[in-house]
Amino acid sequence: MRKRTQIPDQTRYEYPRQRAYRLLCELEVDRLPVDPWRVAAELPNVHVCKWTELRKNCHDDPLLINRKGADAKTQHLRGQSDYLIVYDDRIEFESYQRVRWTLAHEIGHIILGHLVSFEATALCSGSLTEKEYKVLEREADTFAVNLLAPMTIIKRLPAIKTKADFMSLCNLSGEA
Repeated sequence: MRKRTQIPDQTRYEYPRQRAYRLLCELEVDRLPVDPWRVAAELPNVHVCKWTELRKNCHDDPLLINRKGADAKTQHLRGQSDYLIVYDDRIEFESYQRVRWTLAHEIGHIILGHLVSFEATALCSGSLTEKEYKVLEREADTFAVNLLAPMTIIKRLPAIKTKADFMSLCNLSGEA
């Protein structure tokens, strides 16, 4: 059983960067843009589901994605090592890039242990303070950017001269 700790006071930027790079190496990702669906599929305990499929099968919104206006939610299945990422596929038509980012972000929460390592999230993430929530969100964002746009590789590409080149190569929006 993993010992649960307190959420850090500050965002650990180096840790999510290293974890993203390690995952890219472990999965032998060798091209850009990185496909977060493929990354999730390669993780044996991660399952991805569209919100519309979940709603159709459950006849409800069990993770409250629609009610809360969330892009996605990851649920750790208690008593198991499995995770379910449910993403709002209705935004896929608006912004495929946003869905890619959202999936990478949710994978980050899993890889960084956010759902099981900390006392506050293992019990109920609704009990997080705003500061704790921001720390975990920044770490997941840091993971996502390093998974989808690994600077250790991009710096070595002479063809990347502009922001537009970077966005095109990594299939990222300007917001990301």
